[in-house]
Amino acid sequence: MKAKRMTNKEAKEFTNEVFAQIQGSKTIEDLMQTEKMHEKSKIMKTIGYPSIEFSISTNEIEQLVKDELLNGTDFSFSRDITSKIKDPLAKLLYAAVWKNGDTVKIKHIVKGIIDVGDKNENYSKALVFYQFGRYLTNTA
Repeated sequence: MKAKRMTNKEAKEFTNEVFAQIQGSKTIEDLMQTEKMHEKSKIMKTIGYPSIEFSISTNEIEQLVKDELLNGTDFSFSRDITSKIKDPLAKLLYAAVWKNGDTVKIKHIVKGIIDVGDKNENYSKALVFYQFGRYLTNTA
């Protein structure tokens, strides 16, 4: 069952309510009351971050390396990737990543996908992106 999406007004009221509760807290117990609002906050999370309904396999990453879209050594984008992207959605998404200066972060997501079966979690660079890559395999 999908959660009902909040309107902008409801989201603003909810946010104001949470901040008021935080500001009014005098003890840890008072602050813990904000946790009771957790269920309501799940509705808000779907606004900017809808569920990801796909997974990415190591085979798919290997295909990107084979197609020379990713470098096989460090999994960064190849230098000439923009001339190789044919799918309009991929072009739009690459453009957004490029515009935000995030092209260097993709290799950490890819490394998480590649390392998903590895139980040694000593990866220390861009840990959030690495763990997100592991999450995207739907097996981590």
